[in-house]
Amino acid sequence: MAVKFNWLDNSTIVFLPIVILIHHLVQKFFIAFSISVLSSIATYSQDLVATVTPAGTPSNIQGMMIGVDVFLSMNVQGSQAPFAVMINPDGEQRTLDLSAIGANPLVAGVKSGDSTFFYFLKQVNKVTGIASMVLDNQTDKSHVLPYHFDVPGEIYGSYIEGQDMFMLCGVKNEYKLRLLQFRAGKLFDKSEFPLTFNLGKSKTQRITFFDMANPVTPSQAVGHVKICKDGRTIWILVDEPKNDRDVTQTEKTLFRTTAVKLNLDTKQTTVKSFYESEPVAFTSHPLGNDVYRLVLSANGFRVDQFNFNTAKKVNSVILEHGTEPGRDSTYARLGGLKTEKNVKRVPLIKRYMGSFLIVDSLSNGERVFTIGDYGDNYSSLPFVAAPFPIVGLILTSSSLIVGELVEGRLSTSYSYYRGWMNKGVHATYQVPFLRKVVDDYDYNQLKRKVRLEYRGYINLPTATFEITQQGRLSAIEIRKFQLR
Repeated sequence: MAVKFNWLDNSTIVFLPIVILIHHLVQKFFIAFSISVLSSIATYSQDLVATVTPAGTPSNIQGMMIGVDVFLSMNVQGSQAPFAVMINPDGEQRTLDLSAIGANPLVAGVKSGDSTFFYFLKQVNKVTGIASMVLDNQTDKSHVLPYHFDVPGEIYGSYIEGQDMFMLCGVKNEYKLRLLQFRAGKLFDKSEFPLTFNLGKSKTQRITFFDMANPVTPSQAVGHVKICKDGRTIWILVDEPKNDRDVTQTEKTLFRTTAVKLNLDTKQTTVKSFYESEPVAFTSHPLGNDVYRLVLSANGFRVDQFNFNTAKKVNSVILEHGTEPGRDSTYARLGGLKTEKNVKRVPLIKRYMGSFLIVDSLSNGERVFTIGDYGDNYSSLPFVAAPFPIVGLILTSSSLIVGELVEGRLSTSYSYYRGWMNKGVHATYQVPFLRKVVDDYDYNQLKRKVRLEYRGYINLPTATFEITQQGRLSAIEIRKFQLR
């Protein structure tokens, strides 16, 4: 006997709007979810740009962008001259003769018309100076220019702007920062900015430099002293938190962040100080006209926002742990060659050295905080302020020498927090960062048990080039991760 269901009885009439509402909400959720997934997939692209095969085992791989081209330099077993290659966006390769530079450290390469100028460090009578080689882009013929400029003190960073190379220098016991401008292989101009402190006064300070036009990496954010270029402004942030190794601290010891803004147009220097009342550890990062400070207080992580003009605190938020099970840190990069995910920080950092903060802004006014720990092999970290001996070169900046793409052995682990300073922030995986896309790719490579001999990065505003070598005898692959 057939059973006939009457879907429109009284109980069904009451229940039907709820069913329709639930169906509508579920449908909206899946549409929104699908759009979110599709947009995240469509936002980024990943392409193998080129494969470089040197005639021997490569080592000391270095690289940078020269215009739109990727430049790589490396030592090759059995060859005295470095192997250098220029790779254009289509993957075409040109081998360059840089034998005239020899083993001298490269600083930058700048295209100017039909020529490319390579700046390198050269030591004469124990004094480090800047020399240059010019390459004809049409014939690939090159020669070293008969020009040598002695570097005034210590080099803290360099950057390219247009057809010029700029270098930041400081002289010991001089309360000033010097900005040198090189054009067509020679010194073109120089500026001096007065400071209220002796930059690099302590050899234990880690001094880092980065251009905020590009994504900031964890290795750049770990400095006690951070020098940051932001458009026509250069920031200098000096953190003076509680130091457990400093036994000279008293009740009158000041804990503060000194923020300096150098105006590249007016050549003016403005200095502000932001004090912390409690003897706690902290680190800072600039964004816009504000200084953000991550404080390791008794209540956990706290982020304070200070307005630079008024030198006053305008907001403060506590960063709570994520609610997802087992989640303490999103990513961990171990020794530059491993990328872990969904793991806890503590077992990963063998030697805890400190914490770092990176602040980014989204288009809707949200802030994204990348906070993490760093450690391992402190003696090998390239952040100690020191002169530039040619042998055993000590780098003061991760974006100074051509070898900026090298991650080194620094281990970091970090989490993402997202929200508004006046409404609160929360731990999240959902951040639209190219850094996260690259980390996910590297983590999947780790799961596939891909063993790397080398891995490095060149970061641009909307793209990241990853340079990898899977084995000692393997070719070098260049991949491009890009915002579409």
